[in-house]
Amino acid sequence: MARIASFFSFITACGALSLERQGPDDSKIFDFGKEAEQAEAAALRAREEAEALASVDADAGISERQMDAYLEETEVKKESSEESMMERVVKSMEHEAASEDRVVSDVERQLRHLEGSVRQERSKKFAGDDGDGWHEDEKLKREELRERKADQEFAREQRQAAKLMVAEEQTASQAARAREKMELHRRAEAEHETQLRLALEADALRQEAASNGTLPEEEVLQLLDMSSKDLAAITKNLSSFGPENMTALWIEDRLDGSRAKYAAAAAKMLETIRYKVDTFKSTHQDYDDHQFLAKLAQLIGDTKAEIRDFGQTKEALMTRLHGWDKANGEKLTYTLALAVKGVTESVEFKNHLLGINEARLTHGIGNITEACGVIGDLVRTSMQPAYKSLGLQRETLDGMSKITPTITANMPAYVQKSMANRSAAMVNMAYMEHLALKESATAILQDASPVVLSRLHCTMNENSGSPRSRLGVAALAAAVAWLAL
Repeated sequence: MARIASFFSFITACGALSLERQGPDDSKIFDFGKEAEQAEAAALRAREEAEALASVDADAGISERQMDAYLEETEVKKESSEESMMERVVKSMEHEAASEDRVVSDVERQLRHLEGSVRQERSKKFAGDDGDGWHEDEKLKREELRERKADQEFAREQRQAAKLMVAEEQTASQAARAREKMELHRRAEAEHETQLRLALEADALRQEAASNGTLPEEEVLQLLDMSSKDLAAITKNLSSFGPENMTALWIEDRLDGSRAKYAAAAAKMLETIRYKVDTFKSTHQDYDDHQFLAKLAQLIGDTKAEIRDFGQTKEALMTRLHGWDKANGEKLTYTLALAVKGVTESVEFKNHLLGINEARLTHGIGNITEACGVIGDLVRTSMQPAYKSLGLQRETLDGMSKITPTITANMPAYVQKSMANRSAAMVNMAYMEHLALKESATAILQDASPVVLSRLHCTMNENSGSPRSRLGVAALAAAVAWLAL
């Protein structure tokens, strides 16, 4: 019985373990998990010991049922102790959270109070113990007012400056667009006037040349680059046409339309080159010497590009004319067109003018003396021969103007009239191209070349510059003099 009594005393001590450790201060609560583990281990040991006692001391009158009842009561007490301890822990955590919130609120309130004090210090001044406490500092107040006004005025000026800048940009942009429109309008008018002038001058040159007699057969064969047999076949074919069966009368109207387009293309080429030369002449002071050479190279390149573009117009015309010739019984018109094309696209002209290597002006030039030498070489080897070929063009075109009147001299009047209209359209187009190229060359040599010579200080003095440079400048002067004729 003593052992049983000691067992119950042990059970009671385990159940009261956590309660005896409670105190008024929640922050001193021991670790809940550790106590629960110790209580559970003590209960397990008590149960094992009770079962051992029950088997040994059966005569003590304590049944297994009673032992289980005691054990269940112990478990209930342990669980109640655990729940109570958990509630105390939760309440302690809530209390700590509330305390932290109060501390944060106090700090925020102090900060607000401090900010208010700083603002008050800026606007007030302590006056002493006269009962007034704090009062407005008028001087400080006026100073702050002036600062605010100054800030507002500065902001207003900035906004105004931004508006003015936008307005100036818009005005400049509008002015630039207006100038561009005016320039386009001016160039369109100039191109139209040049187109009419080229057409009239070309026709006048053709009529003047055609009125100066006929050509011997040998010269006709040379100009048309054909045999006497082929010329005889063309002449015989033309003589066979009567008033009622003159072939392809519609081709004359189409040739007139092509002549108008050709004149417009020639005028556009000429006015574009003139415009680029004028721009080069008026703006060259805006660039240093190396930039100036680059602009000169660009001018030459643009001139070559305009001539190539005009060449595409000629190619389109020849393509159409070749198609028309298939329905045309007479072969003189197309033969004359091929001959005229060969004159305006002479190998000499193409090889020299379109073969100019303007890149030499922007690469490998170390000083102005070298630049003068390069320009002299370009003039001597390329530009002067190309411009001289224009003079040869004029002589050949004058001979071309006499071919049709020579071939049709003994034919009926209706044949002469119809063939004169067709040949006039072809030869006039060639004269227009010749005039446009000559005036383009004049613009370059008479307007651009003096700028180059004066800007780079190139001279014809025998004692200055390289021999090649002196030769090139002399050639340039000779070309200018020839174009002035």
